[in-house]
Amino acid sequence: LDGWLSELDSLVCGSAAAAALSGRFLFALDSGRGDVDALGADVTLIAEGDDCLLRVGAADEVFRLPSADGPRTALLAAELFLRAARDSGAWRVKDLPDDVRTALVRTVGATAGPVVHRPRPRTAKAPVPVPGPVTAPSSSTPATTTPAVTAIGVGVPLGRLAPAQWRLLIETARRYGNELRLTPWRGIVIPGPFGPTGLTGLAGPTGPAGPSAQSGPSAQPGQSGQSAYSGPSEGAADALGVLAAAGLITGPDSPWTGVGACIGHPGCAKSLSDVRAEAGAAVGPVGRLPVYWSGCERRCGHPHGEWIDVVVTPEGHRISHVRGEHRDPRTVVRNDPAALASAVSEARA
Repeated sequence: LDGWLSELDSLVCGSAAAAALSGRFLFALDSGRGDVDALGADVTLIAEGDDCLLRVGAADEVFRLPSADGPRTALLAAELFLRAARDSGAWRVKDLPDDVRTALVRTVGATAGPVVHRPRPRTAKAPVPVPGPVTAPSSSTPATTTPAVTAIGVGVPLGRLAPAQWRLLIETARRYGNELRLTPWRGIVIPGPFGPTGLTGLAGPTGPAGPSAQSGPSAQPGQSGQSAYSGPSEGAADALGVLAAAGLITGPDSPWTGVGACIGHPGCAKSLSDVRAEAGAAVGPVGRLPVYWSGCERRCGHPHGEWIDVVVTPEGHRISHVRGEHRDPRTVVRNDPAALASAVSEARA
């Protein structure tokens, strides 16, 4: 998907019309696994052999076209959306009136390829990535050898990074794969390779790791002549340890695993509360189900599938168990932080 990504980025940046797209408008590129297709982007490209499928919004009909034409057709679909949204002011395809949305899909289809009936998956076919090392067996070593670590992944609590965390992530990427990939699940992947136990010959900011390297999270990442790593044998465990000390999620046992929230007050005028602070205050043992905190009924950014929904209302915090389109009976907690944390923990268990 790298070729698609680079080309689409260049096309969007070079399109005067695309500058009018809302920040909420989403493009998605799916390798064919269905994990990104399930997220409900506004324009989705799905790889399928030498071809690709183009989906507009959540339409069950997709359009087949040569893979090389995918990025340009995706941009065209976005520009056609802007024309369709002039009267309604919609930010996203799903916000268009039904008849306008249907007409948009038809118009895009007239410029694309043959129609294929392929309903959008309601849940991802592939599991959501778990923070930690990503391993793959090496073709040049016996099967009994420790698998090579090809990448590491970290989660970002509530999707917000402090400047120092950004600097540390950038330094880590420079030392290993020289690349950072942000995921739709509030995570970051750093490709390696890291090797079975570590990456030898690790270079520090002033050359090969040596006397100038400092050990542990007390080092200031990005500072000239200093490093958060200690020498030539650091591997995935060392990198993850430093990132964990900086407050990032590096394993499934983190209390932040599965916790999400909208921007909340004061960032959003519609929010009735600072839900990010409330989510942090209620963090406890890892739950079986994810939980998402919303400052109003719009629930911006909420997950799909099965999850615990916490919504602030004038009456208090309303907690419900969501399974697709179904919601279990709701519990309302009024102005009691301890009771709220307990109720959320119980709902997630």
